[in-house]
Amino acid sequence: PVVDTMLLEQKKWMSQNNFIQPNTLKLDSCRKRYGLHRHRAHNALEDALATAELLLAHIQHKGKHISLADLLS
Repeated sequence: PVVDTMLLEQKKWMSQNNFIQPNTLKLDSCRKRYGLHRHRAHNALEDALATAELLLAHIQHKGKHISLADLLS
């Protein structure tokens, strides 16, 4: 099983809006919506950390009662 942060953001965005504009789902754009700082892109370690922080922000935004099944579906 894989938790796909881009898919989570896509589902969230589509539930709130009808149209996904270009760059809406880029890592930096998603992080900005959660108030996370910019990161240095195109570096494997930096991208992995930035994605992990985005996942934590997504979980925090969903609330205490989110389960792994919620993230995988």
